[in-house]
Amino acid sequence: MCISTLGHADWKPLQFLCFAYFYIILEKLKATEPAIAPIYNEYGEDEGQGIHMVRRVLRSLGLVLGSILAASLGYTGLANFSQFLGQ
Repeated sequence: MCISTLGHADWKPLQFLCFAYFYIILEKLKATEPAIAPIYNEYGEDEGQGIHMVRRVLRSLGLVLGSILAASLGYTGLANFSQFLGQ
């Protein structure tokens, strides 16, 4: 849509879609994880909550970046294959 209206591709729609995709996967991962009883230290802070959030963020980033990598490699391979057939 951006190419058809502006005549060139901009990075902003891709960045927005990557962030939206990351957020959707993050929320789905949060919904699928089992409930874990909090472990409090002597200061009343939950020690395990931060670790679980970091793992969830890294997993969702890996899924997003991996799927973008797979899609771009597939598109490049398809473009190269079609160019090879055209020769």
